[in-house]
Amino acid sequence: MATCPSVEGKSNYENANQMATSFYRVRGLYLDINENVNTLTSILAPFSTQDLLSFAPINRRICSLVTRLLRQRLLKAAPLPDNKLILECYHPSDQLYTPYLACRYQGIVAQDGQPISEDTPELSDLRALYASYKPVFAPENRSIKRSRRRPTEAQPSDDVEDDTATQDVNLDDGEMFSQLCAVTNLVKEGPRSGLFISHVNIVDGVIRVFRKWLAKMASRQDKSQSDSENILWIDTHNNVGIRFSVAPAASENMPLISGPDDDPPVHYKLVYEELLVRASTLLLAVEQSAVQEVGNSGKTLVIHGAAM
Repeated sequence: MATCPSVEGKSNYENANQMATSFYRVRGLYLDINENVNTLTSILAPFSTQDLLSFAPINRRICSLVTRLLRQRLLKAAPLPDNKLILECYHPSDQLYTPYLACRYQGIVAQDGQPISEDTPELSDLRALYASYKPVFAPENRSIKRSRRRPTEAQPSDDVEDDTATQDVNLDDGEMFSQLCAVTNLVKEGPRSGLFISHVNIVDGVIRVFRKWLAKMASRQDKSQSDSENILWIDTHNNVGIRFSVAPAASENMPLISGPDDDPPVHYKLVYEELLVRASTLLLAVEQSAVQEVGNSGKTLVIHGAAM
């Protein structure tokens, strides 16, 4: 990735101020930044996202230009034209058996549906943008025989044309929650399936799926309803989350009679509806992947175990 020359011994902020001064002066005349947007854009374009953010505090107009540039980058990066987003979500005991899920791009969404100006976005607005993906079974993983699957593994739909992924959750008597390990990686595929020439981890965490939450989500009349309640966040900063719908178990597997204070064994099926990744987090991962790809050029390809 191209970089702009810096002055040795000076901070990014000092260099940015020096750049800003040169931006404004052409043949000794002080020019309005609005008259030189194209020139400034071409100057700033080679900088990484982190460097652009360090220029934003210079003044309001530079901040506005940086914001527009970053927004363009977010929109361009989200469909992942050169990369692939994969999700692993499994019960701890099923780590070696659960195949990864592919993530199909659906668009950019704003947190809680809050409106964001397209003409004059604020820098803080960009953190409210999320890239939306549909977790589905990759074709190569749908071919795995069901006889090899464990009861709690993520499973494909019975319909061979349906790539919807589901996850069984079983709670024993008195058990208040189950845990799912969740890992999201940005990869670039190599010449063979399961071989990657770049591999950037976005999040690696644990989701707790509580009994009360399962019962509440399963009782919803409209399973397609989308709100913050049916999102389980993988990290504490809400950078990556999974939206599930919950289907109750077959009646023969559920308790016939239970009191208000009873916590009998229950079984639910989670349906993967959406993977949400904060767009700014994704953009940083895409840039890191590009750097990693150059560094790994000509070296051994990365092998991802879940694809084996």
